[in-house]
Amino acid sequence: MPVSPQAQKKNPNLPATWQARLIECRYEGKIRRYITSLIDDKRFTKDKVAQLYLQRWEIEMAYREIKSDLQQDCY
Repeated sequence: MPVSPQAQKKNPNLPATWQARLIECRYEGKIRRYITSLIDDKRFTKDKVAQLYLQRWEIEMAYREIKSDLQQDCY
């Protein structure tokens, strides 16, 4: 995949492209697709990547809730 011009501007040492891996998994009856830079499929199986993504999603939702609570406290 090409590295974005914005990323190259911030860090000129980045290569022009980077490797990515597309993973497809079924979760709760739906096909989920993930693009990741974790390309070692022996170390990071598709199930492991999906598990990591779900954990990360929970963390992001917790941050969102905290931010929302903090904004409400400001008013």
